[in-house]
Amino acid sequence: MDRIIFIFGLFMFLEPFGPHHEGGSVCGRVYDAIDGTAIAGALVVVGEDQFGALSDEHGEFSIPRVPPGEYLFRVEYKSYTPWILHQFTLKRDTVILLDIALMNPRKLLHQCTPSSEQRRLFYHPDDPAR
Repeated sequence: MDRIIFIFGLFMFLEPFGPHHEGGSVCGRVYDAIDGTAIAGALVVVGEDQFGALSDEHGEFSIPRVPPGEYLFRVEYKSYTPWILHQFTLKRDTVILLDIALMNPRKLLHQCTPSSEQRRLFYHPDDPAR
């Protein structure tokens, strides 16, 4: 009889963490905004570091069983500019799917720097090289 009471007590304790948890899920993909490649290892956080995950080798992540509520959502990765959604509402039994493009300022600068060939194409009347 003691075993039955212990097992019942254990199930009562584990119930909030079980499959009947009435939370929602946040899933999606993180990728580079310039070339579209998946970003593996991006930190994806819901709330003030309450719930989180790292993106996998395909840039995909999943954060299950997040209680309903209003949250801050952010994604960070090394030299990329953090992506932040300041207020989103997660409802019970809801799945939010996000497609997140992170911008790397270094890549953007590299793409905006004209080559020597491109510089020759521009003419300025005060240019002493002309």
